[in-house]
Amino acid sequence: MPLVTSTSPCKRVKKNGAPCTHHALKWSEFCWQHQPREVWIPNVVTMIVGVLLGLLISVAMNGISQFADRGSVNLERGRTIPMIRRFPVILSTSGMREVVAGPGYHPPRVKGCPFSVMIEPDRTIRMYGEIRDRSGIIAVQADGDLVRALPGGGYDINSDHKAIEVVDEKKMSVFQLRMRARAEWDESFSETLDRVPREVIGARTRDKGWEMLSSLLQETTPMRPQADQGPVAREWAQMLERQEALLKQAQEVFELNYVTAKDGTWFVATPHLSKECQDLKEVESLRANIERIFEYPGHKYPGKRVPAKVGTATR
Repeated sequence: MPLVTSTSPCKRVKKNGAPCTHHALKWSEFCWQHQPREVWIPNVVTMIVGVLLGLLISVAMNGISQFADRGSVNLERGRTIPMIRRFPVILSTSGMREVVAGPGYHPPRVKGCPFSVMIEPDRTIRMYGEIRDRSGIIAVQADGDLVRALPGGGYDINSDHKAIEVVDEKKMSVFQLRMRARAEWDESFSETLDRVPREVIGARTRDKGWEMLSSLLQETTPMRPQADQGPVAREWAQMLERQEALLKQAQEVFELNYVTAKDGTWFVATPHLSKECQDLKEVESLRANIERIFEYPGHKYPGKRVPAKVGTATR
């Protein structure tokens, strides 16, 4: 044991009076067998404590390493975009809504919207686009039927069979994609009409904001075909009537919310509003209306949803 023994001989003698042939320990004049009790007991205790502490540190470091590895794997794993169960479906993106009767391509409809949506004949949804932070670094990427959160920015991701969500280091949503029941989505309209103008719109512009929001959210009665209408007006009225019928049939809503930046400008899309912002405080105020769906960290609580607040729609 060269690590603990020296080259000096032990100064003790054996029971038969012959000199001890073992080497002394480095911190003593005697070998291990001839250590005085008042010396070897503390040494043994110190050695045992050292070994136990080493094991505990090793286990702790291994646990931290595994925790970090699970977090990285959770981020890198692509999440499959939920499918539409049946047509027609309401497509709600960037505060805009559209009744979709069948497969087709849906480009961005609002300035700053980073995503295009393709609905396949088998009701598979494919999305293309990305979310960027203020410095221009990609945080979330949608490519086909998969969504990924990219590592390095403190982001986390969670999902289940109906929703995908990415949050930042403050656990505030920067991206949400979810399928919602029509009844649940309709219920959130009335809740938004009561809450958003008070929380988002400043006091001086509240009345104007209320009028704008109400006109955006409220249903408008479509024109009805009339016998005395011209061909173009009649066709337009018939189209609106078909849209109204489809809207009544739709029982599912595909909702997309996000916070992204481009060239120093923020674009925030909440469930019912879309706005271009320059002021970070305004961005934070708007994004507070994107209610978090899941618990985090995602690898620890996979698919676990935040309990719904009393008196609000189910998530």
